[in-house]
Amino acid sequence: MALDKAAELGINFIDTAEVYGRGESERLLGEFLAGRREQFVIATKFTPTHLTQDGILKACSKSLERLDVRYVDLYQVHWYNPVTSIRTTMKAMERLYVDQMPSASPGASALGERGCLNMLDAFYL
Repeated sequence: MALDKAAELGINFIDTAEVYGRGESERLLGEFLAGRREQFVIATKFTPTHLTQDGILKACSKSLERLDVRYVDLYQVHWYNPVTSIRTTMKAMERLYVDQMPSASPGASALGERGCLNMLDAFYL
């Protein structure tokens, strides 16, 4: 398997998203990670359709289940949703980190420079 070879070569960062293969990417990675989760830094992303507090918590729970892990190291907004404010999104992510994954870091995949700066402002206000 390609992931086994990558691990053998010292690659330890895995990036996926709930939309890749409609969750199949996370499920396959979960099989690969079985018994060796601590050897990898895992990042995944949620779609803009989940930018409510409840939506982010549910999306994260489903990703964790598919990956078969208790936490990910980096949980990211995949891309911007102009209907939901970044402040609302960051408040939901803050709750996620406090309640479920205190060791995780928030992130953004495709927000652009302005979107990322707005995200940081919202997260730290």
